[in-house]
Amino acid sequence: MRSCLALALITLAVPHTVLAGQQTAPPDSLERVKTALERPPSTFNLSLPPLWSTPSDQKRLGPLTFVAPDGSVPGQVVAVRVPVGEWIMDGIKAIKTARYRRAEGRARDEVRRALETFMVQERIPQ
Repeated sequence: MRSCLALALITLAVPHTVLAGQQTAPPDSLERVKTALERPPSTFNLSLPPLWSTPSDQKRLGPLTFVAPDGSVPGQVVAVRVPVGEWIMDGIKAIKTARYRRAEGRARDEVRRALETFMVQERIPQ
């Protein structure tokens, strides 16, 4: 009971103390806001390097991609990109496809054997 009363007094007293502590803004800050609003906003230009090379500086030879050097290594004449991630994903897809086909073949064989045993037990001519 006492805790509820104390909580009620605190909630009633807090808004009054917060409102009493507020003061009007000094005139100099109002002037700064007015001048900032009158000025046009400053522009922010950000130029980023391209995330990928343009096709004109890339040459493909089979699975390899030859790219113009970026200049980070002195004396570099050519840069070669090897699609390792693509090869790994292709391998994973091939394994998944092979497993699926084998499971499908096993299921087909199981159904065929079950039908053959059923036909033999029921003496159904083929």
